[in-house]
Amino acid sequence: MVVAVLTSRCDDAGVDQFNDIRGVVGTAAAVHLMCASVASSPMLVFYEGGDARPLFTLSAPTSSEQILDALGEASRVAATRPSAADEAAQRERTVAETAEMLETEQLDRFPSFFRMARNLAKDAWYAARQTAEGAPLLLSSDAAAARLDVCATCPSFRDGRCVECGCYMTIKAHLASMQCPLEKWPIASRETQ
Repeated sequence: MVVAVLTSRCDDAGVDQFNDIRGVVGTAAAVHLMCASVASSPMLVFYEGGDARPLFTLSAPTSSEQILDALGEASRVAATRPSAADEAAQRERTVAETAEMLETEQLDRFPSFFRMARNLAKDAWYAARQTAEGAPLLLSSDAAAARLDVCATCPSFRDGRCVECGCYMTIKAHLASMQCPLEKWPIASRETQ
């Protein structure tokens, strides 16, 4: 374990403070003093040896107990954190999955992201207003299934989404105040809600 003591006091008082911290840490970690412009001085940054990713940061400790607690927390994080190589491999997998999703999703068939966000905001506002006026939020499962049956036969329904609004219909069909953008859904009566 390595503890970097960042201090804006690069004078004898700063060195005395550093020596106090080094005395508290003892042999549990290598402690290094670094003069730096920091908002709260001193700032302790805990690292695992050979890893440049900080484990834990403690701003302006006021007691030995705080320093020891921070050292313990840094040790717990070090024991459970994946290695830098594992994190890099996970990032690469995520990038590859996202790239594959973007390549296979036919975005030219769906509305623009802005239009979908606008549709979502409009639908959320409308649903909130209707619910505040006493309308139910959700439909019965039979009424939602009737809506989805209509979607299943619609040429604008692709991969679970509507090409007209961009919504995932398995979600939208269950919300009582939502409407089909092509006005194909049956009108929901109070009995089916």
